[in-house]
Amino acid sequence: MDQSDIISAQNEPGKKKNRTWTIVKVVVSSIFLILLITQVKWQAFFAVLTSISLIYMLYPLIAYYVNVGLSVIKWQALLEYMAIIDRFGKLYAVYLTGAFYNNFLPSTIGGDGYRFVEMRAHHPGKSEQVFSSILLERGFGYLTLILLNLVLAIWYRRLVYSQTWLLIIEIALAGGLALATLLWLSRKRFATALQQVKFFNKIDPLLRFLDIRDPKVLAISFGTSLLFVLIGGVWLAVYYWSVGADVNWLYAVYVSTIVNIVGAIPITLNGLGVVELLQVQLMGLIGIPVETVLVVSLMSRVLLAVFSLPGGLLSFR
Repeated sequence: MDQSDIISAQNEPGKKKNRTWTIVKVVVSSIFLILLITQVKWQAFFAVLTSISLIYMLYPLIAYYVNVGLSVIKWQALLEYMAIIDRFGKLYAVYLTGAFYNNFLPSTIGGDGYRFVEMRAHHPGKSEQVFSSILLERGFGYLTLILLNLVLAIWYRRLVYSQTWLLIIEIALAGGLALATLLWLSRKRFATALQQVKFFNKIDPLLRFLDIRDPKVLAISFGTSLLFVLIGGVWLAVYYWSVGADVNWLYAVYVSTIVNIVGAIPITLNGLGVVELLQVQLMGLIGIPVETVLVVSLMSRVLLAVFSLPGGLLSFR
């Protein structure tokens, strides 16, 4: 047995585990989709589908590339904080290509793997910094999602209190954020004990980069993340307006925070099924029928793939 055979044998358990988890995701997504499909009245579905007003599609088209730009501004600031300097145009191309790959990988963050590989190749010896910048870019986004969600949950508190399942989600998000904050603030107290843990020793170099105290970097990171979330929420509202549904833009922002947070939990393929199910439940609370929600969800996924096509072309450069 030569060295390549040994490496292959060592990697085989990991490959089997990944295949098993992918199968689990497919099964879970399928269950959610079947539950939804059984509720659909297909005549009504096709009636909504054929009523789409294409003039509304101009906003999602512009919003997509604006949001990519906001993400790149945040990522560039984080990279520069870690002494990695790169042009905005190059980072935009890398980010857009990663977004394209997200359409075909079984995870909402699959494209981040492409970003890491691409940037590591251009900045040898700085793998930890590159990985940390991507982790932080995502982290600020999700932290902003959670914070805005909790603020809007207070605004829509009567609705939240009226739905046990929604109240449980909000309590879980608030509790998780509080626990994460407590652990982060207490990290130095437990540093000595954690150094005895092998896993912590492996990620300790990465954690050092996460302790950002630069006001400018923090302002850019949270500011761009907030704009990204608000633009994305209005984006969702515009999709509903395009089929004649009366959805308040602020409520659409609230819905988008929940579906993006829960959809990122890696139990389905890119949130397929769980995102649609959540939207059906949340939009149903304001009288939007399941057929309209599924048309909007289908339209959203298709257009995301279409908008990211330039990223696919850039991957052949």
